[in-house]
Amino acid sequence: MDWISTLRDMELAAQDMDRFLRGWPTAGMRRYAYPQVNIWTNEDGAIITSEVPGIDPKKIDLEIIGNQITFTVELPERAAGENICYIRNELQTGKFTRELRLPFNIDADKTSAEYAKGVLRITVKKAEKDKPKKLQIKAD
Repeated sequence: MDWISTLRDMELAAQDMDRFLRGWPTAGMRRYAYPQVNIWTNEDGAIITSEVPGIDPKKIDLEIIGNQITFTVELPERAAGENICYIRNELQTGKFTRELRLPFNIDADKTSAEYAKGVLRITVKKAEKDKPKKLQIKAD
């Protein structure tokens, strides 16, 4: 066995151990950060959505610095009832933070967020200095 194969095997073992320690499914399944997000961009900015059901929207913390938006949510433990044992417990609980870097600086004063039916929607506006500028061409 050559040293490259050995390093690759060690990397795969480290990934498997990381999945195990984080409580994620078995090896081979793709791991995502949580909460998961979708991001769309256009000339004016971006729209970020994240499904985070069952939380109090007043407990969502949003912070903007430069081109980074950070949001923290705490998903409460869902008690099934007294004297009940879980057979399967796959729903995420606990405190989670996502740091998202966008390809432009954010105008925090024009950015808004709303929460409806378990979906957080953040409408991000580009800082004016990062918006494209149209130039007039002078002709003789």
